Amino acid sequence: MRDILYRQRIKSNKTNINGDFHYWGYMDDGFIGPMGKNEAVGDSEQYTGLRDKNGVKIFEGDIMQYHGDDAVREVKWEQSTCSFCCFGRLCQFHLDSDDGSGHLLVIGNIHENPELINQ
Repeated sequence: MRDILYRQRIKSNKTNINGDFHYWGYMDDGFIGPMGKNEAVGDSEQYTGLRDKNGVKIFEGDIMQYHGDDAVREVKWEQSTCSFCCFGRLCQFHLDSDDGSGHLLVIGNIHENPELINQ
């Protein structure tokens, strides 16, 4: 069973946003709740259940690069197929598969590195 985790951007105060994330969900044998609307910025982003080739957890909003491909894409939830997508195709990889997440690399996220998507 995959971990049920989310992350959400948090404010450093009422007007400024910093690069910190609050991780919430079922962790460490218990439930940690989301931040309130006054502390959070934007929607929560869900953990895909996958890790990249370096073992980094892949969340919605992460910017991915596929091994051997210069193109970068944002990880998003696709409602019509009920799956996470990236690279313009379904991102349904098995962790132990040679053609799966072992070829993916998290190179940033849309909050801290939006310029990667615009290249």
